[in-house]
Amino acid sequence: MSHKTIQEQLIFFLEGSLPDEQMKQVAAHLESCGSCRRLFQELKADMALLEDDRNLPFDPYFYAKVKHKISSTRELPVWQSKRVLQPAFFLLVLALGIQFGIWVGGHYDSPRQTVSQEAALFPLNDLSHEPIELFLLNLE
Repeated sequence: MSHKTIQEQLIFFLEGSLPDEQMKQVAAHLESCGSCRRLFQELKADMALLEDDRNLPFDPYFYAKVKHKISSTRELPVWQSKRVLQPAFFLLVLALGIQFGIWVGGHYDSPRQTVSQEAALFPLNDLSHEPIELFLLNLE
């Protein structure tokens, strides 16, 4: 049997639900294969933990106790001024931020130089001063 087949059958081997023939094959493989044996030991330890959790005592009044604790907790009074002051503070910070942005935008010094359209396009339109034939002749 392959390792994959054995590993798939380990849980059933642990529960004892495999047929006798397969139980013998898995047991023989576990004796000869160390990696499958380690996996089996880990699986066995995990199953023991799950079995321990399954045997915990159940308190029939647990739900009633939790419900009573929830209903018996009183709400802490929220300071009324805090409900008003916190949004007011954030509104003030927002207004100051907007005002600061307006002030910074008003004090921006832009260059006052006006550039004519011809001067801006001169580097792009160099052929208006020189015919294409002369340009191609002087290219070399």
